[in-house]
Amino acid sequence: MTKTQDMPDEVGRIWRGRAWVVLVLVAVLAVLAGWRVSNIGFDYDFEQLFPTGHSETAFFREHREAFGHDNDFLLIALEARPGETIWEPGYWRILDELTGALEIAPHVRAVSSPTRVVLPVGDPALGGMFRRPLIRWESAAHFARDSAGLGMREGVLGSMVALDHGAAAILLEHDLGLSKAGCDELARDVRKALAACPLPSHISGRATSQLHIIEVLGEEILKFSVIGLLLIMGLLAWAFRSWWGVAVPMAVVLLGIFGTLAAMELGGHGIDLMTVVLPTILFVVGISDAVHISTRYLDEIGAGKKTFDALRTTFRDVGLATFTTSLTTAVGFLALWTSPIAPIRRFGMYSALGVLLAYLLAFSVLPSILLLVRPGEKASLKKMEAGRSGWRKLLDGWLRWSLKHRRAIPWAMAALTMLTAVGAAGLHANQKLLQDLRKNDPIQQDFRFFEAEFSGVRPFELAYILNDESWRRDPEVWAAMDSIEDFLSREIGIRGIQSLVVAMKNTNRLANQDRAAAYVLPTAHKGERMLRRMENRPAALGKFTRHNPEMARVSGRVEDIGSREMDQRIERLHAYAAQFSPKVKVRITGTSHLIDVANRELTRDMAKGLLIAFLAVALIAGLMFQSGLLVGVALWVNIIPLLSAAALMRTLGIDLNLSTSMLFTIAFGIAVDDTLHMLSHFRLMLRRGHGPAFAVRRTMHRAGKAIIITSLILVAGFMTLATSQLIGPAHIGWLVAWVLATAVIVDLTLLPLLLLWWARKVV
Repeated sequence: MTKTQDMPDEVGRIWRGRAWVVLVLVAVLAVLAGWRVSNIGFDYDFEQLFPTGHSETAFFREHREAFGHDNDFLLIALEARPGETIWEPGYWRILDELTGALEIAPHVRAVSSPTRVVLPVGDPALGGMFRRPLIRWESAAHFARDSAGLGMREGVLGSMVALDHGAAAILLEHDLGLSKAGCDELARDVRKALAACPLPSHISGRATSQLHIIEVLGEEILKFSVIGLLLIMGLLAWAFRSWWGVAVPMAVVLLGIFGTLAAMELGGHGIDLMTVVLPTILFVVGISDAVHISTRYLDEIGAGKKTFDALRTTFRDVGLATFTTSLTTAVGFLALWTSPIAPIRRFGMYSALGVLLAYLLAFSVLPSILLLVRPGEKASLKKMEAGRSGWRKLLDGWLRWSLKHRRAIPWAMAALTMLTAVGAAGLHANQKLLQDLRKNDPIQQDFRFFEAEFSGVRPFELAYILNDESWRRDPEVWAAMDSIEDFLSREIGIRGIQSLVVAMKNTNRLANQDRAAAYVLPTAHKGERMLRRMENRPAALGKFTRHNPEMARVSGRVEDIGSREMDQRIERLHAYAAQFSPKVKVRITGTSHLIDVANRELTRDMAKGLLIAFLAVALIAGLMFQSGLLVGVALWVNIIPLLSAAALMRTLGIDLNLSTSMLFTIAFGIAVDDTLHMLSHFRLMLRRGHGPAFAVRRTMHRAGKAIIITSLILVAGFMTLATSQLIGPAHIGWLVAWVLATAVIVDLTLLPLLLLWWARKVV
């Protein structure tokens, strides 16, 4: 080319033709992606949180195959009217009518209600049996005696009737392994029945919780998308003060989001508790490349270059840096693949795909639009120079301040690193059911009501591992199981225990005129006869042992104390049960336990994911700069923000859990981008023969503006998640925002000093 400021007409026509081809192709793909996205659904299944390939998961499935599911139930409670108890005229009739309405709901297997329980009481003197209702609710004359009798009956007060007699509960058992569609249908019918009930009601269980959370996810993704869109548009308008400075980057990032969501739908996956934040993350992360390209393009236009020359220089100066930062961000997300939790792995995979897709679009769609529209060519160079001058003054002032305190800043940062490391050392993993729901959420309030008034909602499952079938005739085994279950109730806090031991003790009590003193294990000879009778009724025995003769089941409910406290209690249980080995061994299982196991793996998996991200960044930076010292610099300036976030979490009492475990890997992958942009520009200036001081100052000018703009967008975008109704996404939002805000301060304050020090040592 003979002209340096303009491109020949023939070359211009060729490149504009190629630009049109790119835009038409992308438009067709966007329409197809939009069609696939319109079919995407929501997915929330507790079992997806189980650690894949884990021995505890394998045992859980074996146990479930033998005894069935442990969370296929709904608890429904009716409160008495204010100022009254359940022993008022009319209460039991309403409860019984509700029981009847629930029995005909879809997918219902059984409904247990205090008004329907009948006791087969034996009379040894007469040698016969008679049936007596647990509560003779049709006649108020029996209320006083029946209410007093509940306190002497195991498994009723605190399970079917509230401790203060202010409410009674119905246990609804639905089809085993009920699908999401079935759970939704059942939940809607139960809600309809409760809406017609004149008394205050509470409901808790997998079916209703799942439907509620899916409804919340739908609201959240719409809210995040709208707020994020408006916020980013406002920041882009402030930064570039032009229509194209808003429209072009937004077009790029929206195409990237649509493409990622379409890939999710094609992969058979819906929006879940993890990926609900994915569009917002891709909004703020995906726009970074577009901002860096646009900023550099404007600088070149402001220097008097035409569109083609400005784009060519932009590609040369920021192409490698943006590729490297996109790659490191994608690697940060892909590091989540080490997690044993399927939703976390999917989140990492699709986030990485979205980042790489945004990079491809930024370097294809964005330059194509710029070639066709050629914005900025006719803008006032004087006005553009004034804008550039303002940014230079700001960044020069920042650099001068850093140089003025060049001795104190590194020592202060080193001290901060050590202090935050000490603070972060006490961070521990802890998980609760429904912990992502806020205190004022209706499902959370119902959950806490059952914990306060009844036996709780969190299922507890224990399996006795026995030597062989001879245990049934071994009094020592029965005594051991009875002692373990007493320990469960007394020390572990398990309520509403159901087991073969409890069934035998209840049978013995009912066979002895329902006397409370007879609620004990029968003698060996009598117990063997009872067990044979129960074996003739598979429904009575199969729930506890029939399907697996060398295993017996204990189930109950426990307060949701958190995985950390529960692990400590289970350790005490294992220590206590060890005295009965080898005849009787215990093993904890169940859905809640599997979620606790997943949470225990988090610290190790988080460390593994971060290590992979560190090594990947070190490798990429090492290949780029061929300096181990610079790699160490890059890692140090990005470890400081991560440690500060961990120390802040410990100070505020925020635990590591299935949601917050992701934030460190995510934040590192994003935060390191600014560092790599600074290092890339600094290396470019040195290669062009500039001295270290000039190279640092020019790096601040060229990379500083884009870093500040992208960081503002990132921080503001992640802060939108802080408005979430779900606590997990809210914590991810403001904690990642904290990391990114801290990172940009460290990058523009400490990093220039370290670069000068490195250059004087090495160059």
